[in-house]
Amino acid sequence: MPTIAIVGAGPLLGLSVARLFGREGFRVVLIARSRANLDRLVAELAAEDVRAEGFTGDVTDESSMRRAFDQAGPVDVLHFSPVSKTLNIGSGVVGALDVSPENVQRQLDVQLHGAITSVQQVLPGMLGRGTGTLLFTTAYAAVQPMDAVANFGIAGAALRYYAATLHSALAGKGVHVAHVSVAAYLNTGPGTEPDTVARVYWDAYTRRDQAEITYFAPES
Repeated sequence: MPTIAIVGAGPLLGLSVARLFGREGFRVVLIARSRANLDRLVAELAAEDVRAEGFTGDVTDESSMRRAFDQAGPVDVLHFSPVSKTLNIGSGVVGALDVSPENVQRQLDVQLHGAITSVQQVLPGMLGRGTGTLLFTTAYAAVQPMDAVANFGIAGAALRYYAATLHSALAGKGVHVAHVSVAAYLNTGPGTEPDTVARVYWDAYTRRDQAEITYFAPES
């Protein structure tokens, strides 16, 4: 049974990706900071006959992520998505005129450094088996500059660049890499349902033909 690890698992996109891959025969590993959150997600998936396990890990704490992946075991698909796709991203996000080294660093710790740490835990095994998939999520600000969320977008753009270079470096090695930019607020209209957006990740996994995907909700 293949395993998908979802880093930054939450009740919207992470849950929907877990549900979809689980129904397609995957063992699901959820990694997030909150044990209570993980327990709720695991219970919800179990009620739908999806096998899932939750392991606590903070993407800004390398040692906790290593422990989580050690407990999880071999991973065939990594889905790295540590920020809410509602773009309700909290008070740490600032506009372009308020960007500082400190508030950019906080975003980099989550989006870029967390991704690098996660990849380091799963990539050696993928290369050894000659197969694997790395899926990275950002908001649209990683692709299209948005002044109001400048430090957030800078970090997302860095993650996008990292994913692109991984895609090139791993070409021909059996490991597919795709970056998905979600240009939608979830649950705000047709096409923004988390279960709908989750299909993008399944298609990226099965088709393995795109390194860069931007999801726009269809116009009503």
